[in-house]
Amino acid sequence: MELQPFHPRRSRASRLPAGHRYAVYYHPPSRFWRFQWTEAGILVLASAALGGLAVRRTLRRPG
Repeated sequence: MELQPFHPRRSRASRLPAGHRYAVYYHPPSRFWRFQWTEAGILVLASAALGGLAVRRTLRRPG
């Protein structure tokens, strides 16, 4: 038996069920910073909301 060199696309495709295809999509480099700032904004808003909720629940007095 002859060993075949590793080929990532062939090895992934062999694990897919019959009739399925493997596709990879890339975003152009010009969008990199737009995606970075969008993700950072979402994370800052989420952390501010959760932090505010934690402070509110901590400082709320019973009764």
